[in-house]
Amino acid sequence: MNGWTTPEIAFDCALLGATLMVFFVIWRIYRRCRSRNALYFLPIFTRALRLLIPLAAVYLIVDFLGLSIPLTARLFLFIEIGTIAALGWIAQDGLMTVEAAILGNLDLKAPDNYEARGLQTRVRILRRLAVFLVWLVTLACLLLLFPDAKEIGKSILTSAGILGIVLGIGAQKTLGTLFAGLQLAFTQPIRLGDQVVVQGENGTVEEITLTYVVIRVWDLRRMIVPITAFLDQPFQNLSRTSTSIVTVIKIQVDFSMPVEVARAQVRQWLDESPLWDRQTHALLVTNSDAVGMELRITASAKNGAEAFALQCLLREKLLTFIQKEYPGSFPQARTVAVQKG
Repeated sequence: MNGWTTPEIAFDCALLGATLMVFFVIWRIYRRCRSRNALYFLPIFTRALRLLIPLAAVYLIVDFLGLSIPLTARLFLFIEIGTIAALGWIAQDGLMTVEAAILGNLDLKAPDNYEARGLQTRVRILRRLAVFLVWLVTLACLLLLFPDAKEIGKSILTSAGILGIVLGIGAQKTLGTLFAGLQLAFTQPIRLGDQVVVQGENGTVEEITLTYVVIRVWDLRRMIVPITAFLDQPFQNLSRTSTSIVTVIKIQVDFSMPVEVARAQVRQWLDESPLWDRQTHALLVTNSDAVGMELRITASAKNGAEAFALQCLLREKLLTFIQKEYPGSFPQARTVAVQKG
């Protein structure tokens, strides 16, 4: 027993028994509380003990095994690696739980939810950055356990400048992208759920990471845009301060089309449609040429999807109305006959 006395053996046996007892109690508490969403942090505490108590138990019984010194050293190294990795996993789990606790009370389905979406965007980006830093520090601590890699671990923990040298010149762009993600989180030119127009494509911001943004286009395609593009290049945010959007329909008609009749008809269609948010609407003659005149209809809707649906509805109804009631009011080519002398 490596020269241990009877009192020492009795003390370690009692300590091991107490450790196993605590592990059993914590396991029972976890089984009862894991389904209760209100107890956010108790499951983390119990999972932490589930990971660390077995490692502590192994640490206590190593001397009882009577192993050789090199094998005992390897076993202690394994315990240290497991402890550091477990702490990193617990920290990540804690950050995920904090995120869930913050975002759990947000009403993201409200009509004017841009403040909630802004908080959601900020929390998710900061959580991703924090998880990255947790595993970076975890990796550095693991490297410190190995003599050949100890200097690298010290470099990671010492300063960001040395970290840049370790990662290489190629990592400079990645680090710049990470800082761009932080800038985006605080300045918030876009948020999750915003309606944006990027590179001529109209879509919804579906996901924001530290390096790229996912835009869901109306036909369910996904555009993957580098996050730096939203800081370096112009784009349109249709729901920056409000989700309400004004849609525009332009139609060419003949001069014989009665504008007041068309205006009254458009107002009637809007009153009957649940897509119109009752905020604004208009029908104006915005242009004319030798062929006819241009009617422009504007109407507001709660969001981009309803605005697009309202645009299609008004265009279809107006074309059908002209076709049935004023078929001669579509644009027509006119010729003038000139009699010679």
